[in-house]
Amino acid sequence: MEGAQGTALVPAQSALVQSAVGYARQEMAEQGIHGEPWHAAFSGPADRREMAEMGRSLFALALRYMTRTQGRERLLKEGQRIGQYYGEQCAERGVPLVETARAFIFFRRSLMQAMGPGQAAMGRFDAEDARIQRSLNHYLDEVLCACLESYEQHCREMLNTRGGEE
Repeated sequence: MEGAQGTALVPAQSALVQSAVGYARQEMAEQGIHGEPWHAAFSGPADRREMAEMGRSLFALALRYMTRTQGRERLLKEGQRIGQYYGEQCAERGVPLVETARAFIFFRRSLMQAMGPGQAAMGRFDAEDARIQRSLNHYLDEVLCACLESYEQHCREMLNTRGGEE
């Protein structure tokens, strides 16, 4: 039965991911984030494509996580892996930690607004909306922590490497 439910949700989830990505792009344009340090650090087209694809994957994983009651641990681990990658890439490019967090917050806010509570019920917030918000918040909190831990670890490794060279 779960397999059938998963299959039935895929088109709706795909549309929701595309909607969230579109919303994030619109927000990027409206807020003029192109000068932000975290955006400028990924200036090459290949870098931006890779980060955008990772973002799409993270959005899709977050949506799957919040709609499931079983098999969520694997989805959380995959989200944390993406968070770790983001942290490592930002540290490697010299993006300050606070700017790394700002980037995550920007995209988190975009996803949360795209998933806004009560969309199907004309702005009303019900128990299911609250459950979805809690689930999505938990998921994204864990991804952010993985990102920051990875950033910190990467910086420690770079310092240890430099310390050994002196």
